[in-house]
Amino acid sequence: MRMSAEELVEKYRAGKRDFRAVDLIKARLPNLRVPFADISGARMNGVGFRDAELISVKLIGANLSGADLTGADLTDASLTDADLRGADLGGAALYGTILSKANLSGANLDGTNLSTYQLRDAIRWTPASAASDSD
Repeated sequence: MRMSAEELVEKYRAGKRDFRAVDLIKARLPNLRVPFADISGARMNGVGFRDAELISVKLIGANLSGADLTGADLTDASLTDADLRGADLGGAALYGTILSKANLSGANLDGTNLSTYQLRDAIRWTPASAASDSD
């Protein structure tokens, strides 16, 4: 279901929390505040979530490839099976974030608050700096 960034914010403010399978490709949502929303299965390639508050958000199976999540607060969020290839998570808060089976190939995790345990089940993770060094 295609939705504009403005429509998502408006519906969230009206009390909606279920945004599963929404299509927000390349939307710009800096400083977005949508704690506890379910955005599972969404298509959000290249979305701009810079400094967003995504606490306890469900992003299960979401496509976030190339997304800008710089400085985002993803505390207790679920990114199980999420596609984060080439995403920028620099400086993001990932306390308690579930990354099981997430594809982090080429993702930037510089300055993130992340424990080794959280990466245990992540797949295809190569630090962004190592990927660019091999070119």
